[in-house]
This record gives sequence, C-alpha cells and structure tokens, in this order.
Amino acid sequence: MEKILQSKYKTENSRRWLETWLKDVLRTNGLDYQSFETETFLGKTSVLAKNHERQDLEPIIFLPGGRTCGIFWDINNNLAPLYDDFRLYLVDINGQPGLSDGTAPLLNSDGYGRWLKELTAGLGLEKANFVGASFGGSLIMKLGEIDNDLIERAVICNPPGFVNISFSPRNLYYLLMPMIFPSHKTVMNFLNEIAFHEDFDFAEKKRAQLAEFILYTNMYFQMGAENPRPFPDETLKKLTAPTYLILDRDDIFIPQRKTLARAEKLLPNLIETIWLEKHGHGIELANEIGFVINSLLKS
Repeated sequence: MEKILQSKYKTENSRRWLETWLKDVLRTNGLDYQSFETETFLGKTSVLAKNHERQDLEPIIFLPGGRTCGIFWDINNNLAPLYDDFRLYLVDINGQPGLSDGTAPLLNSDGYGRWLKELTAGLGLEKANFVGASFGGSLIMKLGEIDNDLIERAVICNPPGFVNISFSPRNLYYLLMPMIFPSHKTVMNFLNEIAFHEDFDFAEKKRAQLAEFILYTNMYFQMGAENPRPFPDETLKKLTAPTYLILDRDDIFIPQRKTLARAEKLLPNLIETIWLEKHGHGIELANEIGFVINSLLKS
C-alpha cells in the first residue's frame, strides 16, 4: 500500500482563521474568485477559480510554492493580464498549508502526478496549461511522469526540482528562525532577506498579509509533507510537453544558473527560458509575471 503523509492544523480554529484570512485578502485586494472543492485520492482539494464557466477560454492551473497557498499567485494582482482571456485556477496543494486536506504522497512516488490528473478531471478539463512556482513547478514534472497529454504547456518558475537548495549559513539562519522562533520579526526577516530581493517593489500591506499567513501557519500548522528536492534524470526526461522556464537572476535560495544547465540537458521539449531580475525566489509575486505568462501562452 502506498505510504501517505499527513499534515494538519493543530485545532479547527486554526483552519477557520485561514478561511477568514483568505476572505480578507480577496476583499482588500479587490480579487474576484469563485471558491470550491474537488475530490481526489488525497481528499478534498481547495481551488479558487475565475471564468470557470467560460468554456471558450483556455484553462490555466496555478500551483503555489511550498508552505504557501494558491492565492499567493495573485495577492499582488499580478495575474490581471490574464483575466479576460483565460480560465484561472489557483490551487491549494494537498499537504501544504491552505484549505485542502493535509494528506500528501511521497515525492518519489507517482502520487502527486495522480493527484494532478484527478484534479484536472475534477475541474472538468481535458487538458490545461500548468504554471507552478517553486515546489508547485516541480509538481508539474510529476504529472509529466504519468500523463503529458494533460499538459498544454508547462511554465515552471524558480523550481527546486533540478538542483539542491542553497543551504548557506545565512540562508539557513533566515529560513529556520521563523520556524523555530515564529514571530513577526523573524518572518519579515525571512521575506526581506530570502524570499524577496531588496529592490523588489511590493506593497507593504500585501507583504504584511503574506507575513500573517506564514507566521500563523508556522505556529499552528504541523507539516507532514516532504520538503522539495531535486528529481532524478528519469523524471525530468519524462516531461515531454512544451516547457518554459521563468527564472530570477537574484534568487539566492536556488542557484538558477545550475537549474538552467540541468534543464537544457534533460528536458526534451524546453522551448524557452525567460530571465527576470531583482525579485528573488518569490517570483510569482513579480508585477510582470502575468504579462510574461500571457505572452508565452499566446505565442
């Protein structure tokens, strides 16, 4: 029997807090999404959808980074260039903090690929564009292991699935402090020193909302899922769908030049690599990311 890992909130009130946080983020940032759940073998998966009823529009499934949730993709209103021409689905990954169930498969199994296949069917889609940030980008490669026909295009942003994360003493310090000693100060230090480049122009109100989420989930969410790591060559070679990389030159968390070198060697259908700069690892929050994705998907 396949081993399933379990993450969970410490109390039901912890989950309710997150529901309230999400409603506040949607309201204060003027975001209009329909919220619903779909069933998979990992339990319920929570999805925010825009234009779900528009069958004439191409769908895009957005997968967030580890220890974040789907709305991180649009908390900065950076997906606005896609609103009129695509169906958008922002997914809370099972096993990660969010509103999906806490069950998660092992990374070396086909579980995440099967989950994405069931999620796609549950959304009523025959295929979709898949866009993933960090850990979410890596999961697209797990779908490629089992069914590339579901992937119209794969857009992978600052992924950890190619090379090891940089665990320099400085990175370790700012990464671990908000987990071991969760406080507003340690979380903001993580965001300012690791997640974002110092020149990244990002509204303080929205940065504060991200900090609220990270602080609360560090305190009240027990992570049982595995941390991301590089995939073997065989996994990368199986992603045969048209693939695009979006990398940031100033990501100090993952050495993205090494990412590109391994991707060019192993991805059989790498179409293009786009370099951004002065954002850091949290590239999905970049003001121009929606414009870049829009251009790639219409090319």
